[in-house]
Amino acid sequence: MIKTLAKANLIRGCAENECVAELSAYAQVRYGDWRELCRLVDRIGARYVAMFGFALLAFNTFQLSQITLTTSFDTLRILLVVRGLALGCTMQPTQLSAMAVVHARRRTNASSPNNALRTVFTSFGVARLATVVTT
Repeated sequence: MIKTLAKANLIRGCAENECVAELSAYAQVRYGDWRELCRLVDRIGARYVAMFGFALLAFNTFQLSQITLTTSFDTLRILLVVRGLALGCTMQPTQLSAMAVVHARRRTNASSPNNALRTVFTSFGVARLATVVTT
């Protein structure tokens, strides 16, 4: 159940269908099967995927800080796809690891506060970003 949830969250982490298509195409070319994208955490462990995701997220944040008015749309799209991949590599393994330590009888009780806190803090992040952008 937890692995299925992590796989579904990886796909849900993409904001648009184009992102899902690009990630699936990448996995198909790289591994020969698009389903290998979902087996990455199983193969090498959540810790390494999360560390890679955080490093990629930090580098991508720096890249996004360098955009200008003349930055092409294609460059922005690539940067945002990389950002989605980085967020998928950080959020899904950490959520999976957090839910894996919860006893099976308590998982339904643990997932509700987990989702609620994630939503609340996402709202705070969006509000902060909106404040920074408008001022």
